[in-house]
Amino acid sequence: MILGIDPGLCITGWAILHEGAVYKYGLIKTTPKEELYGRIQFIYSEIKVIIAEHKIVSIGIEAGYCGIDGVTALKLGMVRGAVIAAGTGLHIATYAPSTVKLQIAGNGHANKTDMLDAIHKRFPTMQFSGVGKHDIADAIGVGLCMQTQLEESIA
Repeated sequence: MILGIDPGLCITGWAILHEGAVYKYGLIKTTPKEELYGRIQFIYSEIKVIIAEHKIVSIGIEAGYCGIDGVTALKLGMVRGAVIAAGTGLHIATYAPSTVKLQIAGNGHANKTDMLDAIHKRFPTMQFSGVGKHDIADAIGVGLCMQTQLEESIA
């Protein structure tokens, strides 16, 4: 079981892939009204539960976007650190957003809508909408990148 993560302080998208199929997906949400470290701890706890309940063996995490300001980058780094800590002992890899976009949408500069469309084309029966749909699509994309990497390392 592979866990793909699109980390975010307000919304962290996650998706579990198994043998090329999306097994389960969801969102971990926090609000800016909550204290920063409480939000980080909540994300860590939720990831730990997902890992334990679904017997995750590998985690793919989308790397930080370079065009953000320093404070946002620091907070995103904290979320990524919480995910990494939650996955201690598992195989973990990070993927640049451009790598995920290139592999999934065929364009390293694809926008959020392009990524969502690419995921829908690959998994036509999946339908998700509303707040967080792009985070879920990105998490699925990261999981697919991890799956490809694992398949290539076996071949």
